[in-house]
Amino acid sequence: MLPNGPGEDSAKSDRRRKLLSITILALVTILLLFGVWVIVRPFTQILVAAVILTVSFYPMYEAIHRKITSPSAAALACVLLLLVLILVPLTLLITTVAGEVRQVYSELQQQSAIQGGWPEYLEYLVERPTEWLSSRIGMEAPKLKATITQKAQVLAGSLLRWSGSLFGNLTVTLGEILLTLFVMFFLFQWGDRVGDRLPTYVPVEPHRLEVMLQTMKTAIVANLYGMVAVAAVQGVLVGIGFVIAGLTSPVLWGLVAAFASLIPIVGTALVWVPAVLALIFAGSYGKAVFLAIYGVVVVGMSDNIVRPLVLRRGLEMNTLAIFVSLMGGVAAFGFVGLFAGPVIFTMAYVMLKMLHEERVAWSGRETRENGVKEPQES
Repeated sequence: MLPNGPGEDSAKSDRRRKLLSITILALVTILLLFGVWVIVRPFTQILVAAVILTVSFYPMYEAIHRKITSPSAAALACVLLLLVLILVPLTLLITTVAGEVRQVYSELQQQSAIQGGWPEYLEYLVERPTEWLSSRIGMEAPKLKATITQKAQVLAGSLLRWSGSLFGNLTVTLGEILLTLFVMFFLFQWGDRVGDRLPTYVPVEPHRLEVMLQTMKTAIVANLYGMVAVAAVQGVLVGIGFVIAGLTSPVLWGLVAAFASLIPIVGTALVWVPAVLALIFAGSYGKAVFLAIYGVVVVGMSDNIVRPLVLRRGLEMNTLAIFVSLMGGVAAFGFVGLFAGPVIFTMAYVMLKMLHEERVAWSGRETRENGVKEPQES
């Protein structure tokens, strides 16, 4: 066996040095990326929301950019337009609802003054429901009344604390909206550059990368359409329920329910549950029972029907997978999980398909290189 020549030894030494250099670079990069993750982690939801909204509204930015040549000016115009589209309806809605709440509170205050104060008025309100419930469950009315009054007082205290925290959360939410729009201002400008440079830095074949990006975009847009469809349907259903129950301002509360449907887990219950309680205190027990069943069955279940129907047109998933991805996404990531869950499921499915295609192609190459005749497909 001939000894290695000096040129071959030099080549091996260069390869070892190159491998060591790449290994060190990879380790340093991993450590730095971990540091970036630690720094960015508190803003994860804002960044994810900004990416989702940028992808969803990028066609609008492109339309504005065709008229405004400067990318920065076009991005600023797009962000300001979104700010108007979000904050103006939200402000009008909050102002209107606050006016309705003030009116209801004023009427309740007048009634409580007639009864001699809030405790006496509360006892008066629960008296008729107590008698009706006592006649059906067989429990003594005074004992049941005391229990209901005590629970109502605890609930009232909880509602006061919740309203205080809601105001604080509303302030935080407005701050997050502004920060999200600030991030979107830069993402709009970087959209084309990211798309052009991504193939250079990601070691994936261009056509595979294009499929991945297109799949992610389709999943995000389909989720946005799903949320809009669910909000519209549930808002209309709540308005219809209010009309049937004889409640006032069904259009207003339908709009409020449409916005409330965007809140995970609680959703439209923020609107129809207080309405059920108001009907109970007014002595309209049949309407209260109807609205409670209607809210749980018709309004609540419409989400599980409408959203999968919309998402199935844009995602390669069955209804069960969509339902699991939505519920699991919300549990893991909160509101952003409504987008992240289906996107992760869809991307995982697409990646599995790509790996299968690569394995089949690799097996075919190995078969041809080894000179083995491939079996003919029937």
